[in-house]
Amino acid sequence: KGTCRDMTSIREPENLIDDQSVQMEDDSIPTQLTDEQRCAKLKGFNKEIQIFTARREYVQDMLR
Repeated sequence: KGTCRDMTSIREPENLIDDQSVQMEDDSIPTQLTDEQRCAKLKGFNKEIQIFTARREYVQDMLR
């Protein structure tokens, strides 16, 4: 699986780059996951949703 740390083409201060990193996975080859792996993957997605929701709420509060 390939990962890509920084997808921005605009040069930004070094301290901002880590906050904007993107991880990409190559899903072109389908693999069979065990039930445990599926569960872990779903929990990971749920955690990402919680993080993005918290970030969105923080930004909304800052804009008020």
